[in-house]
Amino acid sequence: MADVTFFSIIAVFLGGGIGSLLRFGISKFSLYFFGVRFPYGTLVANLTGAALAGYAAVLIFEKRSLDKHASDLLLAGFLGGLTTFSSMVLDAYRLHNSGSTALAVLYVALNIVLGFLLFHWAFVATR
Repeated sequence: MADVTFFSIIAVFLGGGIGSLLRFGISKFSLYFFGVRFPYGTLVANLTGAALAGYAAVLIFEKRSLDKHASDLLLAGFLGGLTTFSSMVLDAYRLHNSGSTALAVLYVALNIVLGFLLFHWAFVATR
């Protein structure tokens, strides 16, 4: 806990707010254009976050080009607010309850597999 400062808390707070607002906007945009049959908004937010996490991981852990407060803002704050496991699980549950169990499984698999691949791609591309 020694490295948690007031500025770290503010960075996470601000980054989380911005990330959450972006996820909210992506979800509303996708509902408007694609409807409710598939949770595209959460999928896009999670995949975008995975790619950005790969990029950020190189900048923070390998190149050390972001200071602690910037990494707190980006990783714990912004990407924590943008990506969401709870929304993914809720979306999958709704698909399952509507009789689309296969689509629910596909949705979870897309989040995990494509998320991992996008993280890896961004990590390697940033190196």
